Amino acid sequence: MTIKKVAIYVDDKIWKKFKEEVLRRHGTTRVLSKEVQNLIESYLTSDSMIKFLEKFGATFISSEDVKKDRPKLKISAGDVLREVRDKRAGLSR
Repeated sequence: MTIKKVAIYVDDKIWKKFKEEVLRRHGTTRVLSKEVQNLIESYLTSDSMIKFLEKFGATFISSEDVKKDRPKLKISAGDVLREVRDKRAGLSR
């Protein structure tokens, strides 16, 4: 494996938060380069996986689409739970 030294430009606030997260996870900032590499590999892997799955007809939907297409219930789970608890306690509404 050949290691390449590169320069990247990152917003100061984002870089500070990233360094703090690396320090929190590893107890040192000596692994910053490795963490950046892991993030890049993760990005490339997920992109490759999506392209691979799309070749076989897989489709992906966003969480917003899932929420939008979710059926609207006429009763709330909280109301049902309250009713069950009230019945168990001998209360009636």
